[in-house]
Order: sequence, then structure tokens, then C-alpha cells
Amino acid sequence: MNSQFPPHEMSGTSLPYSSPTATASRTDSFMDAPQKNEPVSKISAELEQFKKVAAELREKLAPAPEFSARCRQAFDLANDLFGNSPTWVCFYREFLGGNGVIHLLFSTNDDLGSFLRTEEYHQIQLMLTALRSRELPENDPHDPQRMITVRLPKSLHEAMCDEAERLNISVNRLCISRMLQMLDPKMIPEMNSKPRGRKPRTRSS
Repeated sequence: MNSQFPPHEMSGTSLPYSSPTATASRTDSFMDAPQKNEPVSKISAELEQFKKVAAELREKLAPAPEFSARCRQAFDLANDLFGNSPTWVCFYREFLGGNGVIHLLFSTNDDLGSFLRTEEYHQIQLMLTALRSRELPENDPHDPQRMITVRLPKSLHEAMCDEAERLNISVNRLCISRMLQMLDPKMIPEMNSKPRGRKPRTRSS
């Protein structure tokens, strides 16, 4: 496996991804109809190829006993996935998601928390950021979008709005960027009371 990902990928340079321009002529629109489906077909084909690559990597994975070796394994696996990822969503789902490879390599909270403080994890986050910087659709046919409602203090809400404005991004994009940063389990306060609000929805198969 490669030890480093290509510099041009990590630069965050946007890659061209444009949909066909609609025309005013009804005849021209009809003639352009097959082209409008090309981006969708391309993404679908790339996602299928990505699934095959990810499945092969999982099959070959044999977590090393030493922590440092597993950190290297994590980086190499992420690097391979990064080079084959058509969207950031599929990269996240396969590596960092609930059933992601990261949980196969670091199965305990202590191990996972330690990994989140390593340079390898930092580099993996840079890969994710580079994928998010590409001009590609964020909708993934294998990963439907859902919505959550979060209760938070007024001061925290105002601070997030100010930060989003300062960064010239939407609050939604800021929240996603924050949630993509995995949290060290030690940073979650212990509570004896039952969780408030809705129960987490059952994970889709």
C-alpha cells in the first residue's frame, strides 16, 4: 500500500463536475436527455467500484497486535479508500462510520481515544476534508439523508452562528464539519440520569 496520498489530492483542489446545461429549445432538451443522466450513472458506477475495493480491503484486514502497527494499518487503508472514493460520504461510511474499519482496528474506547490523538488520524481527517472540497454531489444513493433536532443553550447557538458567518459557511455545514471529528470517549461526561429526547433510530441495513 502507498505510504502517502498524492499531494494534488490533499490540496483540496476542486475537480470539475458539471451537469449538462438546460436549453431553451424543446427539441434540444430532448436531444440532451441522455446527457443529463450521465453524472448520475457515473457516480453509481464509481460507487459500485468503491464497494468492491472496500470489500476486498476488509477481507484482507488482519488487525496487528501492536497499537502503533494498527495506526499504520488505519492510515494505509484510508489512503487506499481515499484514492477510490467518488464522494466523501462513502469514504466516511466505510472508514469512520458506525460499521467502519476504524472500529475493527480499535475496538475499545481507550484504543480509539488514543488513536484520535495520533498524526495518522489527523492525516485521515485531511483526506476527508479534501474529498469534501471537491465539486461533487453530496447525495449518496446508498446513504439517504436524515434530520435531527438538537437542544442547546442560546449562547452556544449564537456562537455557532457567529463562527459560521466568520467562516462564510452555513450553520448546517459547520455542524457537519464538527460531527465528522470523532470525539474521544473520555471527553463525554458520565451521567446517571436517563438520556432525554427521542431514542436513536434503528440503523438501516
